Amino acid sequence: SESYTEGGAADQAAQAYDFGPIEYCRSTKGSLQLLFEGFPYTRHSCKGGKEYWRCVQFKSLGCRSRVRTCNERIETVEFEHNHELVRERRKKGALKQLMQARKRAKSQAILAQFDVVEFDLAE
Repeated sequence: SESYTEGGAADQAAQAYDFGPIEYCRSTKGSLQLLFEGFPYTRHSCKGGKEYWRCVQFKSLGCRSRVRTCNERIETVEFEHNHELVRERRKKGALKQLMQARKRAKSQAILAQFDVVEFDLAE
């Protein structure tokens, strides 16, 4: 039989891994960003002394990676990034091409999953 101290297993799990001190940087427009493993995050909200950060590629690429901080320490990291580390500004039209390629790949994966065969009705 297992016993848990007051605070529960969730608190123990959060304390089990130390992400180390927080590193910050400034965006090109001057806003504060959190840096974790090279990826920048913007502050999304603050609740109960905790700050919630989301990947800067949230809007453009739909990246769901999140970080929660409290008392200048990283508490949790959720989700993996759905993109490589973006080191420089994208060229005009590059995002549109990337999204189209992702859409094609997703469509092909769905077709392959159901073993759909395309054919021409004009014959």
